Amino acid sequence: MKSLTLRGFFMKTVCLCGLARSPDKMSLPFKTICLISVGMADSFRSIIDLWPTRIAMATDVGGAAGEVSKWWQRDKIPDRWWARVVSTRVAMENGVTLEVLARLAAGANVEEARA
Repeated sequence: MKSLTLRGFFMKTVCLCGLARSPDKMSLPFKTICLISVGMADSFRSIIDLWPTRIAMATDVGGAAGEVSKWWQRDKIPDRWWARVVSTRVAMENGVTLEVLARLAAGANVEEARA
């Protein structure tokens, strides 16, 4: 077994022989009800950076690459796009929810959104 960090966002224990994965147990010592991710997004930019390219995100949400680039420059994802963003595979795998986006828009720390 070996612990891995995937793109710096989540830790999982993976059996090197290809068998089952176990969930991260970091949340247990901190008495939380969910897993604690390492280095979770703390801005709209870091959420946009979950995708390999701006074009990839634009394709996933049905927008233009230029729009996504402007979101990154402004460090803001317009709220009319939030539903499309959170419905993507990338967002779901990285724990991006409407609540996380709302907290970011309000200027709150993203870890508070997960609490």
